[in-house]
Amino acid sequence: MTVPNQLFDLHSEQESAVLAQFLSSGGCAVLPTETVPGLATLATKEGAELLQRLKSSPTDRPYGFHLANMDALADWLGEAPPGFPSWATQHIPNSWTCLVPRAWVTPPSGAHLPDWPLIGFRVPQDATFDSFASILPEALWMTSANPAGSQPLFGPDLSKWIAAQKEIVGTLQAIKIKASMPSGILSFESGMRIIRPGGDQAPAPPGLKVLFVCTGNTCRSPLAATLFQAELRKSWNATDEELVHLGWTIQSAGLHAGSSQPASAGSQTVAHEWGLDLQHHQSQALADALDQPGPWDVLFCLSEGHRDTLKSTGLNIPPVELLSLDGHGITDPFGGSVSNYRQAGDEIKSAVQARLEQLSEWKGT
Repeated sequence: MTVPNQLFDLHSEQESAVLAQFLSSGGCAVLPTETVPGLATLATKEGAELLQRLKSSPTDRPYGFHLANMDALADWLGEAPPGFPSWATQHIPNSWTCLVPRAWVTPPSGAHLPDWPLIGFRVPQDATFDSFASILPEALWMTSANPAGSQPLFGPDLSKWIAAQKEIVGTLQAIKIKASMPSGILSFESGMRIIRPGGDQAPAPPGLKVLFVCTGNTCRSPLAATLFQAELRKSWNATDEELVHLGWTIQSAGLHAGSSQPASAGSQTVAHEWGLDLQHHQSQALADALDQPGPWDVLFCLSEGHRDTLKSTGLNIPPVELLSLDGHGITDPFGGSVSNYRQAGDEIKSAVQARLEQLSEWKGT
């Protein structure tokens, strides 16, 4: 592989095309972002190994793949858990690198990636980078342009360092970046936490406040809420405490609920058959739930009657939706046999799964 001895101008279509071919052939270049200049290779296993060698980094050190736009991010994070796509659409592009579990990442080209438990990603807010990245066949691994263990380089220092390298080329736009802070790092392993502060304020966590509503809060809504919570634990690979750190609050309430009533025996039986536990459930009235601090993001009603009653109140309440996307309410098993509760449970399970799939969809990218 021949290394061009020049600084590329990314505002030139011809030079951008040559540099894209160089990177596609396994090369390494210093590119601009809105934070610091980045040392870049194609986001393949071989590209990661090249960066590790050039920076003398440990093989288990994950890099972040950098993308041109949100459409590309949706392609790469095809297995993101419920709530994350809408969070990303709202807060990205930004100056934060996000570390996510490897299981979320689905390279659209089928490229073989390193066996890292966590992989970073970022969508820079830099028009020059975005334009150049859009002509590449893959996303880019990127790390700060500097020797291992030292601070990011800028201006003349960066020019000298690039000139001394045998396998790295530069860009005029990267050389012109003024000294600034590198991107902050957010980890989504076991909750959401800041690994490295950045220049911008960290976005709010991705979780939602979800309230399930039925009549007495002893049959349908507690079953739906506990199932929804359990599925979130699986999707996020998180404990209940970690879900709270991710911003999730899942509760249930009743339009005509008494206080501190247990779940019905039928609902407890169905929950037990699902491997869940409603023994400690205590009913709460809808008014008490709405009085809690902080607004609810959505109220999922278990029947059309619950939804219509809430919408007709004229009160300033959160968005009210029927839990079932098919437009039908969940059969009320109150006073019925265990088979009636199982039927309601099957309907709840289908409705909850559909809602979780909806929350996992990438929209508006």
